[in-house]
Amino acid sequence: MGATELGREHAYYGRERMTLGDLQNAFAKIKGNNGIRNAAQLIFDALADKGNVSGPATSTDFAFPMWDGTTGKLLKDSAVTSDAVGTILATHTASFGGESVCLRLTSNYGGGTPSNGFGEYIQFMLESSTTNGREAGRIAVTWSDVTDASRTAYMSFWLVNSAGAAAEKMRLFPSGGLSVNSTTDPGAGVINANSGFAKGGTEFPIASNGLVQRTGANTYTAKTAPAGTVVGTSDTQTLGNKRINPRSSAQSAITSLTPDISSFDCYVITGLTAGLTINAPTGSPVNDNRLIFTISDNGTSRSLTWNAIFKGTLPAATTVGSTNVVEFVFANTQWRCVANQIS
Repeated sequence: MGATELGREHAYYGRERMTLGDLQNAFAKIKGNNGIRNAAQLIFDALADKGNVSGPATSTDFAFPMWDGTTGKLLKDSAVTSDAVGTILATHTASFGGESVCLRLTSNYGGGTPSNGFGEYIQFMLESSTTNGREAGRIAVTWSDVTDASRTAYMSFWLVNSAGAAAEKMRLFPSGGLSVNSTTDPGAGVINANSGFAKGGTEFPIASNGLVQRTGANTYTAKTAPAGTVVGTSDTQTLGNKRINPRSSAQSAITSLTPDISSFDCYVITGLTAGLTINAPTGSPVNDNRLIFTISDNGTSRSLTWNAIFKGTLPAATTVGSTNVVEFVFANTQWRCVANQIS
């Protein structure tokens, strides 16, 4: 075989994916020229000595191979596998009784010295109703202080909302504080199933019977729950064994009064030095609300003027040396007098 033929032989094998067996077959055809054959054998030996990779006699299905030693020629099975749909599975055997690394992600900054805010995140991509690989969320770890001697980091959790870009929803700070929809550190806190929630040293207790009272901006105390049902503001409930103390307002030497039914049920007015005008009450009364006026003067009878919303037989003046007690019940937009006593 001449040089031209040898060139064609090489060109032919150069167009195909060649194996060592292909080369051996090609070299076997070169028998007419010992010099060429010897040169070809040298090339074959060199190729046979470079990049040959061998592995075990058997392997684990779906397992990822790993290098065995440092020669770059030997492979072995690893503990990292996948299933038929691509789920990566890793079996990690700890070498001691404490915590050990199962997965390590290393991110090096390529633009010089990193600054605060440099971080890394794991991104979760899910298929939507129309598109593969839509971002659904991420978990990020970021330097808050990149200085090595004092380094601190925070972990944040991001989610996609209303088809928008992922936004930070929660952040765990190195202080132990956990913020929701905020990037401000709330300070250290503890959640304990037995003692409750503590923030900044102030405990939010879990009462054994389930009631907690706020006593300050950041202070709380457990309260004893009633044996019966807790009373609601708008629930239909029957109350028993309850005493209701009237809400009473004390007034002295006034000339005008506008009762507020939302604040008081009783008005005690003493020492009148002039006539008194009682105006229409405020406070959005409802039927059967009650108002009681207890009125006395300073030794001289004083006139009493009632707004037209008050109906019934009403005293026109105080009685010297006595107290006028006048009680009203609200009915159909009017305050109706049900009692007018002088004591």
